[in-house]
Amino acid sequence: MDQLRSMRVFARVIDEGSFAAAARALDLAPAVVTRLVAELESHLGARLLNRTTRRLALTEIGQAYLQRVRTILTEVDEAESLAASQAAEPAGHLRVYIPPSISVWLAGQLGAFRKAYPGITLDWISPASAGGLDEGCDVSVLMTMHTEQLEGGFVARPLARTDVVICASPAYIAQHGQPGNAAELSQHDCLVAVSPISPREWFVRNAASGESTPLPMRVALTSNHVETLKAAALAGMGVVALPSYMLGDALRAGTLVRLLADIPVQRNYVIHAAYPSRQYLPARTRVFLDFLVSCFGGKLDRDPWLDALAKLPASSAKPVTKPATKSMAKTGKPADTLACAVVEPAAAPPRKRPPPR
Repeated sequence: MDQLRSMRVFARVIDEGSFAAAARALDLAPAVVTRLVAELESHLGARLLNRTTRRLALTEIGQAYLQRVRTILTEVDEAESLAASQAAEPAGHLRVYIPPSISVWLAGQLGAFRKAYPGITLDWISPASAGGLDEGCDVSVLMTMHTEQLEGGFVARPLARTDVVICASPAYIAQHGQPGNAAELSQHDCLVAVSPISPREWFVRNAASGESTPLPMRVALTSNHVETLKAAALAGMGVVALPSYMLGDALRAGTLVRLLADIPVQRNYVIHAAYPSRQYLPARTRVFLDFLVSCFGGKLDRDPWLDALAKLPASSAKPVTKPATKSMAKTGKPADTLACAVVEPAAAPPRKRPPPR
């Protein structure tokens, strides 16, 4: 006896309400359906169904057995789906919901994914104001406070931790100086993000108590579009506090300089990849999740973007040479050491005069 086949037929008879209806649904002869259920009962040594000319009814044993049968069949189907997805070449259409700022950073990595999986097409959705999980998408990339617990009927896979970094352009620092401590931010033009997960104020954390205290600020610009704030900071408009993944390239190039690096300002965030269910996960979704983990690192104990900056060789750039800051003028000591270096442009060679005629 093919026990698994008999179990499928038994469950289908209950679902359809009769042997004849189950036979039509399974494209089998009614006699075959009747025989398979009878063989199952004989194998178990118990009656599963009470049959009359008008209806079928499960026996008490049949009811208990049916519950276990459904669980077993679901597990078998999932195992077969997993094996098929592993063997099949990932292909098809994938809808991804992702905040605009993370989208800009990740877009630079998508060429490698396309090269590895040319059969997958991406529908990239980046709303102006990203919210929570989009149930109409295969994968949603979310960013939450480090201490916040995700809720909802979905699976969340941590991708990376990102710390908030305070910085300004060398031009702004040359004109206004740099804050020597958190309180001196009140003397500087601040560019502030406003969103559901980013409060209008900046906070400094007490290392002992863990409590956060708002910082006094002189706000020059607020925006719910963080790329605008970054562009304004690059243009020398003021001091900005943004997640490290947005600032890595600018800090590495020296177009932005980190300030107050030793002060625990703001909160840390965690980037997640969320998807509706682990059941029957298509191969295209699985390989894209693996791709996200490879891009972000998948660890929460360190900030990968700040770690990458810390690993840069000291000889790769010359230190900033700017006039003394306001903090230095007051105290006679230099302000906080800058977390990255700025490459100064090489001096142009002197122009040669043409020889006299």
